[in-house]
Amino acid sequence: MNTRLATILMPAVLGCTTFGPVDPRTYVIARRPLDIWVTRTDSSVVHFHRPKVRGDTLGGWIDNEFVTIPPDEIAEVRAHRPAPRRTEISVVVIVKACLRSR
Repeated sequence: MNTRLATILMPAVLGCTTFGPVDPRTYVIARRPLDIWVTRTDSSVVHFHRPKVRGDTLGGWIDNEFVTIPPDEIAEVRAHRPAPRRTEISVVVIVKACLRSR
């Protein structure tokens, strides 16, 4: 039973992520995320689907339209990103729980 539980939980645990600020150029180019959230300098938030970096401009799909935002209008970019420390802690907790129940 414990092996089955660990087998079921491991894929979920290994995919631990967190949501927070990212560097748009390096993150979008390296990770190719499906979604990012851009906070503009006027405090409005834009949700880009399949973002792209073209030169120094950030763009992405909103509904069926590709929209771009120049860098001087971007206050912050947030996205889901890997959380290796959280994953490590989760794995240790699950393994210990499985070992204790033997």
